[in-house]
Amino acid sequence: MCHKFSIIFCLLLTVFSCVPPTDVVLTEVDIDTQNKEVKNIVRLQNFGKTDSLVSYFRNPDPTLRYLSVNAFASNIVPKYIDSIAILLDDDNMNVRAAAAFALGQTRDPKAITPLIGAFKDVDTISVNTTLNANILEAIGKCGNTNMLDHISNIETYRDTDTLLLLGQMRSLFRFTLRGMVTAQSVTTAVKYATSPQVDTRVRLMSAHCLARAKQIDIEEHKFTIADAIRTEPNVNVKMALYSALKHTSDPKILKFLMSKLDVESDYRLKINIIKSLGNYSYINVVDKIIEYLKNDNPHVSVTAAQYLVNNGNGNDATFYREFAQQSKHWNTKAELYKSVMKNLPHYYTQSNTSIRKEIFEQVNATEKINEKVAYLRALSEDVNAYKELLAFLKSTDNEVLKTVCAEAIGKIMVSEKFDLIHKTRANAERRAFIKDMEEIFSPEQQGVVYCLAEAVAASESKVAPLVKNTAFLNNIKNELSLPADVETYNAIIKALKACRPDTSISAMVPDPSLEIDYDIKQQFPDSTIAIIKTEKGIIKMHFFPDLAPLSVYNFIKLASENFYDNKVFHRVVPNFVAQAGCPTGDGYGSADYTIRSEFSQAYYDQSGYVGMASAGPHTESTQWFITHSPAPHLDGKYTIFAKVFEGMEILHKIEPGEKIIDVILSTL
Repeated sequence: MCHKFSIIFCLLLTVFSCVPPTDVVLTEVDIDTQNKEVKNIVRLQNFGKTDSLVSYFRNPDPTLRYLSVNAFASNIVPKYIDSIAILLDDDNMNVRAAAAFALGQTRDPKAITPLIGAFKDVDTISVNTTLNANILEAIGKCGNTNMLDHISNIETYRDTDTLLLLGQMRSLFRFTLRGMVTAQSVTTAVKYATSPQVDTRVRLMSAHCLARAKQIDIEEHKFTIADAIRTEPNVNVKMALYSALKHTSDPKILKFLMSKLDVESDYRLKINIIKSLGNYSYINVVDKIIEYLKNDNPHVSVTAAQYLVNNGNGNDATFYREFAQQSKHWNTKAELYKSVMKNLPHYYTQSNTSIRKEIFEQVNATEKINEKVAYLRALSEDVNAYKELLAFLKSTDNEVLKTVCAEAIGKIMVSEKFDLIHKTRANAERRAFIKDMEEIFSPEQQGVVYCLAEAVAASESKVAPLVKNTAFLNNIKNELSLPADVETYNAIIKALKACRPDTSISAMVPDPSLEIDYDIKQQFPDSTIAIIKTEKGIIKMHFFPDLAPLSVYNFIKLASENFYDNKVFHRVVPNFVAQAGCPTGDGYGSADYTIRSEFSQAYYDQSGYVGMASAGPHTESTQWFITHSPAPHLDGKYTIFAKVFEGMEILHKIEPGEKIIDVILSTL
């Protein structure tokens, strides 16, 4: 079968290589956001009017063809594959590339044939290079293992063929995210990740192929990767290469990582090194981890504590408690308490009770909500904390604390320790949990309902089979306000399906309800910037109205209404993102509307990109995030609508719970 596919692939390329390149139309894609037809396409995209969008495919203006076909990258409707495929032969290169991107976004194997047919196997300096690069990436989203083999084995691109190499590596990265990795794809990724002569972007994507893979064999490449790190000038590439070394446990590589941990000055490099230590012998790593628990950078010390959560040893759990008691930073202290609770043997009942009391003392000793949240999360590793967490949830008026208690209770319900501790009473305890849910479920408590419903629906949960009457789930579902509560609604649907597998109810993809008011928009020209005043300092970002007009309008409208004032960065993941914009502060709040996802050919290939937080297609509302470093796994899945151009050093200092004082809209 593989041999037959190879022949077909080669024949297609041969046929198309004999066709002279189409004359390029000189008219360029030039997006004027005030143009009437551009506005109409934005409206059609927003409301999913796909038939009307297709009507623009034959428009003489390439800008309108480009925008209309790119709209299908967000409105993913496989039935239009044939219509989109026609534009792979458009006169305009940008339109052709957008068509390839839209076909890849379908993630449908049916898109493979037109993509292969459009690949121009001509000299690599031709104008088709951009199209070919986009086709390669698109194949990575919907191709099979045969296609992975073909793309992994391409060796005809020169080091200077940057776009083609970038397309090849983006393709392999897309395969990697789908869990499709071969020895040859790893070899190819290593080749370009460690080649200083190729463009930085190529090295970055190649390194992320290695860093993002779940399980790969790098034994024959480990020293090549380490040598490349020594001379790599780009910090983003180095971060990914350090992450790639998590796939080995070689003592020599461990020694290398330990030495680099001490000399690297960028905190993000230290974080990735610490995370890579998880595959090495605990006894050889723990002393270095203990040292970094005291690091001055809280992101680094928290990451060191998280190592103990994930890789700790039960025999050392009492020492982790001592480290927690000595820690000066609240978030690190909370993670250390979590490591104690996770690693402490379940039969240490007296110690367990004592430490749980100690953690609650920390909760009550601070007035800061973010600190209380961190300590309550630590209790999610303590199965015996259930009743006290439930009591705390019922007693507090703070929605954020209610949510984190529900989150912790949900984790307890799916814990491996649950049956070990409760033994013959385990199901009785689960039935008690079901009754507690019936009592505390309320449409006003979105976070609580979401977290507990997710616990019922979890594959490892044993709660769902014990739910005899799903009326309380249906009742809360019917009381939710849509589309604002779509995330909670879909969690309830998952719980209902877990309890009654034969149910036919489906998750909801909301119809976006916000439309651009151009009377408001005209008050803010495309040169508008946002100045975000935080407790740590000022962050400035510019917008991409041509890529994500609705998302930009939504942010500007909310900012002009002072919506973001006093909101907190409720989620900060070291060396990933800082997220804000939740009206309730627990990550489950939104406005009373959603907006459509706006995916484009922009990439999260640098730090400082601003994206819309999402719980699935077209669920975006008020929450957004800023990346600490490149995050290519977000490409094509999370709308990019802005980028930080000043104040990244401030962003790197932001910790969970810190406030946005004000968002000021200005112009450059």
